Amino acid sequence: MECEPRKEAYEFAKACWEEKEGLLNNYFERPDSLHPEFISAVELLINELNLPEEKMELLKKILDTALTDAFYTLLMALDGCAGLGNSMQQAYQIIGDEDGALISECGDLEEAAYIWFHETPVNRNE
Repeated sequence: MECEPRKEAYEFAKACWEEKEGLLNNYFERPDSLHPEFISAVELLINELNLPEEKMELLKKILDTALTDAFYTLLMALDGCAGLGNSMQQAYQIIGDEDGALISECGDLEEAAYIWFHETPVNRNE
């Protein structure tokens, strides 16, 4: 029987995944006319490319993959499963509330991040 990551780690990984999805959505799926003053620098650069639809879909897949790699790698580094930058591999403590409760024990964040960034949505128990 597989053990589930603790709820706090699962929710933290979920929030990171939602942030990644929100960024991607802002880059590609926002109507520009609503609030042009809030268009991101990335969205402006993408619009400058003036790509046909099939190339725009490829660019979206590329950015989705890059953001997934970046968020997942950061979560792995926070959990002590990977190095961050040029630093040695070490676990970091992430405090989740004012009481000093930890988001995860070593390994919880790794498992939760895998669920959110690499498993199919049906396996996430959303």
